[in-house]
Amino acid sequence: MNQGKMEQLKKKCPRIALFFDNNPKLAEQRIFQSFLEDDENLRIFIQAICVPGTHAFRKLDEAFKNHYANVQFTQYLSKTLYWTSVQYDQHHREHRNHQRLTMDNLYDHPSNDMPNLITETNDLGTWSDDVALTNALRQLTDKQQTVITERYGYERTNNEIARLLNVSPQAVSRTHLHALKRLRSLLKKEVEK
Repeated sequence: MNQGKMEQLKKKCPRIALFFDNNPKLAEQRIFQSFLEDDENLRIFIQAICVPGTHAFRKLDEAFKNHYANVQFTQYLSKTLYWTSVQYDQHHREHRNHQRLTMDNLYDHPSNDMPNLITETNDLGTWSDDVALTNALRQLTDKQQTVITERYGYERTNNEIARLLNVSPQAVSRTHLHALKRLRSLLKKEVEK
């Protein structure tokens, strides 16, 4: 409530002037000011101070309790939304940076010798120009190829892949690990040739 409106109220009812003179810090509190910004709350306040009575005080008390509860609830929601968005952002960044493919680095460090357009495809053989890696990827089982495609191509989590394949997240994790071990051994054999 602005100072001009406060002065009008004090002139309108001497009890309001006396109330604010006896409670100067109350008028400065933001919760009280926001309470009086609502026209209905202001009317209840004026009635309770200018025409005191048990019913008027109860009504004022009830209105302030409701206002205070609404302020608390709004603050709770605001903080919950804030921290939920912070956690979501952290999770999203961690997930995005976890086990990145070489092709993902194109956006961080663009190079003239790399193509400008990258097409997403389920064919693992097209993911790399490295012949050894392409051959190794194509030697994986269908299930391993699916897990690798979902994990790195679509950046899905083990839980999401498990739901897609109708298996447990542990099974997806094992398949993923077996696929990586197989890729390592196939690439190691290729290097030793």
